[in-house]
Amino acid sequence: MGILLLTLTALGCGNAWAGGRAACRAEFGLSARLACYAEQVAWSWWGGLEVAVGLDLRWPGPQLTPYSVLAYYGPEWWAALELGRSVGGLESWRWAMNIGFRWR
Repeated sequence: MGILLLTLTALGCGNAWAGGRAACRAEFGLSARLACYAEQVAWSWWGGLEVAVGLDLRWPGPQLTPYSVLAYYGPEWWAALELGRSVGGLESWRWAMNIGFRWR
């Protein structure tokens, strides 16, 4: 419940919205699932640092996770730290660290 309140607070009191992202992917292997997310940038600072809030939906389950993410997007690489709490299905805290590289 606390992460949901944090997400709603960030949505309501951020400066001008800087933009958002949404995507879905289907995964097949030992088990098949669909994973979709939508996130809105709440704050964006110089040098590619931003805070975003979003919702992640995974099926089967369904599992809905409101989350917050702190990320740095540089010209050649990016890194992010996510914190969320799943609701529906399995209720648990979730965190993730992501790193990626870009090329042109």
